[in-house]
Amino acid sequence: MLLMKIMLLTYILYKCTHSLIAISNYKYNTISLLLSLSADLGVSILWAIPLVSITVLLYRKMKLQDGTYSEPSQSQTVKTNNETNQCLTQIQSLISKQTTKLENAIAQVQTELIKQLEIKESFLCISKAFEEASEAICITDANGNITNTNKAFVELFGYSIDELSRDGGLFTRFVTTAVGQEIHNLILNGYTWKGEVEMRVCSGELIQVELYTSTIENSSDQVIGIVFLFTNITHYKQVEVALKQSEERLRLALKATHMAAWEWNLKTKKIVWFHNLETIFGFKPETFSGNFDTLFKYIHPDDHQKLTCVIGYAFDEYMDYNIHIRLFKTDESICWVEAKGQLLYDETGQATRMLGTVIDITKRKKAEELAASHCCKNSDS
Repeated sequence: MLLMKIMLLTYILYKCTHSLIAISNYKYNTISLLLSLSADLGVSILWAIPLVSITVLLYRKMKLQDGTYSEPSQSQTVKTNNETNQCLTQIQSLISKQTTKLENAIAQVQTELIKQLEIKESFLCISKAFEEASEAICITDANGNITNTNKAFVELFGYSIDELSRDGGLFTRFVTTAVGQEIHNLILNGYTWKGEVEMRVCSGELIQVELYTSTIENSSDQVIGIVFLFTNITHYKQVEVALKQSEERLRLALKATHMAAWEWNLKTKKIVWFHNLETIFGFKPETFSGNFDTLFKYIHPDDHQKLTCVIGYAFDEYMDYNIHIRLFKTDESICWVEAKGQLLYDETGQATRMLGTVIDITKRKKAEELAASHCCKNSDS
């Protein structure tokens, strides 16, 4: 009965081990192969022990039943039984040790499988993030041969890995080939690189991209790959050029009309001027502090109250304003200006900024005064 129990226990352990090995074989072939060999070896040992024991017992029984031998005495029978019990005890002890080792091996297999499953899940998350990233990503080996790209890269450049490799590789897509080679050399020497470059896509169109690139190194600090991140900034560059052109046209228009534009940030109390500030006020370039109090001292004292009332009324009534005031230039001469202002509000209705213009109307005022004096002379005569 004891042997039957031992064999049954051994069989159960054998089935458990092979179930785990089957799972391991499905998930990770290399690791599970080693584990399978060690587990099969342990199970073979467990099966070998009871088989050898049974063979020994059968052999002794056959010797006892053989007619050529005399019937054993009672003392011999007791001795044989004691030896048998000792043998079974030793077998049970060995099986117990082997069972403990096998249980430990099974626990190690389970732990290893859990770790491998966690690694696989983490890898799947990284792969998903790589594929769905909005930036175009390309990975090459140390020689610049493409090994992987994401969906955004294919959409931006129009190339698959095979097509781009046949067309000469990634570095041939730089409009200036020397720039691509220089970047490659810097990366291989341990530097990262970030900047704006012009590249050519599959259709032949030129695009502006912001490029960030860095090396991929192994545990021995050897370069095994290079990662490239591309952000298409073609549209932003076009907008930037359009804004510069618009700003230049505005500057020329303001200069032709002797006008200056300004913006007053009501939270920071800072004033930003655009064009012709020096012409109208006589300031030296880049000497204006942007402070309203600094500007206010150049306004004629007789016009202080008028300007304060007009601005206050604009705040209270949510209206624009238009006023003629006199200014003291830095050379202490007086000029007339026409000042216009418009308030801008946030979503709560709070005024946050004021935009406006200032135009020199000194010549107009002098003409008006001259015309008025002529009228007075004619009326007197």
